[in-house]
This record gives sequence, C-alpha cells and structure tokens, in this order.
Amino acid sequence: MRKFCEVNRKEYLITGIFMLTVVSCLFFIVGCAKMDPVMEQLPTESRPQETAYGTAENEVLEDVIPLQTDDKALVDSGTLDSGLVWALYDNDECEISGSGSVERFYDSYPMRNYEDSIKTLVLADDVTSVGNNAFQGCAKIEKVYIGSAITEIGEWAFAGCSCLTTITIPDTVTSVGSYAFNGCTAMKSIIFGSGLTSIGYGTIHECPALISVTVQSSVPDRAFQDCTSVVSVSLGDQVETIGDHAFSGCTALANVSMSEGLLLIDTSAFDGCIALRSISVPDSVTMLGDSAFEKCTLLSDVKLGCGLTSIGRWAFLWCTSLKTIKIPDQTKSIGEKAFAECSVLESIALPKGLTTLAYGIFLNDSALHTIHYTGTQAEWERIKKEKCWKDGIDSIAMQYESNG
Repeated sequence: MRKFCEVNRKEYLITGIFMLTVVSCLFFIVGCAKMDPVMEQLPTESRPQETAYGTAENEVLEDVIPLQTDDKALVDSGTLDSGLVWALYDNDECEISGSGSVERFYDSYPMRNYEDSIKTLVLADDVTSVGNNAFQGCAKIEKVYIGSAITEIGEWAFAGCSCLTTITIPDTVTSVGSYAFNGCTAMKSIIFGSGLTSIGYGTIHECPALISVTVQSSVPDRAFQDCTSVVSVSLGDQVETIGDHAFSGCTALANVSMSEGLLLIDTSAFDGCIALRSISVPDSVTMLGDSAFEKCTLLSDVKLGCGLTSIGRWAFLWCTSLKTIKIPDQTKSIGEKAFAECSVLESIALPKGLTTLAYGIFLNDSALHTIHYTGTQAEWERIKKEKCWKDGIDSIAMQYESNG
C-alpha cells in the first residue's frame, strides 16, 4: 500500500509539472503576439489610380477637374513641371491649359504613358507660349490647335512631329523660332498669321509633303528651302522681304502670289524652282537679288513691276523657257549674266536709264534677235558695254523709241 501511494505521488507530480509548462508556453506565445509587429495587421497600401489607359502616378491631382463635354470623357489629368494642367480624353485629345509656357512636353508624364493615345493637341486660350523643343519628336500627334493667347513658338518646338498634317498659326503669334517645324514629314498645309514679325532660319525645312504655304509677314532666309512638294505660296500684304534662299529648291512650286508692299526678293529666293511657269513682281519691289530666279527652267511669263530699280547678277540665268521680257523704265542697274544662257530668249525691252550692259548679260542667248530700247540711238551708243555682253549671238536688231 505504501509503495502504491508513492507511485501515485510521482505521477501527480509529473502531471502537475507538465500542466504548468503548457500554461507557461501559452502565456509566452500570447505575449509575443502582442509585441511582434509582424503579427499585427499591416496598414492599407496607397496605390496609384487605375485607369482605362493604365496606371496614373502621384502627379495626378484629385482637385483638377478639366472641362468635360458630352462627346468626350476624361481619362486622366495632372500637371506639367511648368504648372500647366493637362487633360487626356477618350477621343485621343490632350488639352493643355493654364497661364504660362509649355516646356519639354515630349518628356512629360502624359507622353511617357500615353504617347500612342495623343493624336490631337489643344493649347488652350490661356497658354502664352510654346517653349524650345516643347513637342519635338511627338511623332503620333496629327493635329494641333494653338490658343489665342500664344505669342511665341520656340526653336524646334514641333520638329519631328512626323504625323502632323496641317497647322494654323494665329495672328497673336509674333515669333516662330528656327526649325520650329523641321522634319514634319506629313505636313501638307501651314498658315502663318498676320501678327508674325519674325520667322527663324529653316522653319519648315525638310517637310517633303508640304503643298500650301500662306505667309503674312516677311519670309526669312532659307525658311522653306528644299520643301520639294510645295505647290502654292501666298504672300500677304505685310510681307516686305523674301529672304536669301527662302524658297530655293522648291521643285514643285508652280504658283506664287505676291502682294503690294513687297520691297525685296533676295539672293536665290526662288533659285531652282523648276516648276514655276509665271511670276508677277509687284510695283512696290525695288530690287531683285542675285540669282533670284536662276534655273527656273519652265519660267516663260515674267512681269516686272514699275518700281524695280536693280536686277542682280544671274537673276534669270538658265531660264531656258523665257522668250520675251520688258525691263521697267525705273531700272538703273542689271548685273552680270542676268539673262545669260536663256537659250530661247528672242526679244527684250531695255530702259534708257541704263548706264552699263554688264559682263555676259546676254551670254549664249542664241535666239535673241531684237532689243527694244526706250531711248535714242545716241543714248544707246553712250551706254558702256562690257565684254562678252552678247557673246554667242549672231546679230541683234535694235529698235529705238526715237531717232533723236
């Protein structure tokens, strides 16, 4: 009996120790759970807003509510680095609004994330300028609407916008920078407003699809050089000068409309315009620069205004379709080889105010047979005739206004 009791005491002792151990472990686990942050509920992660076009970043502003209409729905919106507001709609239109200048849009959030969805660009009426390179290389943009408050378009602003087909620059714009539309290979038409006072060098360089150009202010040097598809050019009454090589190499140019108020057609302005058949120079023009119409090989109808005083060297060199031309009475100077190599030129009228027939002026004009001179024979004989002035011509019949 004693032995039995001792065994039972040992069993109770072991059982008690076991139970105490279990309870201690439970208290330990519960305490650790309260202290361990891993066991606590994690806070909800703030995630970017999901849209139909993808994920928007933190720069999306909840308090920006751009204009919405019945025919388009807002997809996404936000701000640019310059503080302007952008809004993308489901009709592939991106509107930029707010007072200030558009800068580096090509590297902005909407272009990085929605490049394929921005086909139409609207610059609202409160935007004041388009900065240098602002939309350079935005190759999917097809249409651009420029607001009425914009006064300046910077250098290379739309260069490389290879899907842009047409653009109208409002009258409020006074300056367009160099190469602003360089490489817009799909552009067919561009209209410059009447407020423009400065167009940079090479503004529309390398635009092979450009058909029509309308300009309301003076055309700078090389502005449209080598635009090989331009067919028609209209120059408004505020155009005073056509710059050096402004339209040279425009090999499809067939129609040029000039207005009174134009003063100067500068060096090589239309050099190599091989499709140009006729030109009417306004009475206000006083000077044709060197090579102004050189190598216009189809040019056959030329009307020079009565205010012209000077014709530069090589002005009509290699105009191989020109048959007849009248030089205005006010013209005092014609440069060397001005009409050289005009192989079908048959007759020309010269004013009595000329003092010199320059070197090679009619060189190799083998068809030239008649010169109409508005002065007398004595006045003609007093004109200085430099060498080679008529080399390559067998004989010329002179017609004088009078025999006095």
